[in-house]
Amino acid sequence: MIYKLRDEDYLDLYGFVSPEETKEIFGERCYHPRSIRRVWTKYGRSRLRTRLDKSLESEEMPVALNLSFEEKRRLLKEGLASKKLDALNLVWSRVKEFESRWD
Repeated sequence: MIYKLRDEDYLDLYGFVSPEETKEIFGERCYHPRSIRRVWTKYGRSRLRTRLDKSLESEEMPVALNLSFEEKRRLLKEGLASKKLDALNLVWSRVKEFESRWD
């Protein structure tokens, strides 16, 4: 049996993966990109923003007081790439756990 992404999964991916990327990565396990946007709209910007802020706060970002703009930008991109990978790994772990029960 194939796992279908739930609202919780889409909320975990919010801010890190676009609806189009989600569809490309998870294929038939997820909704059409337009439907993913509807899920996000259903929960509202404030709730999504709060969830995203908590996710970003959980990791300590390096202090960048004396760095150039380019260095700060590079550090931010690296941090966001790491968070994106964490979010994808979280959802993939749910998928694998569910699908392993049916093998």
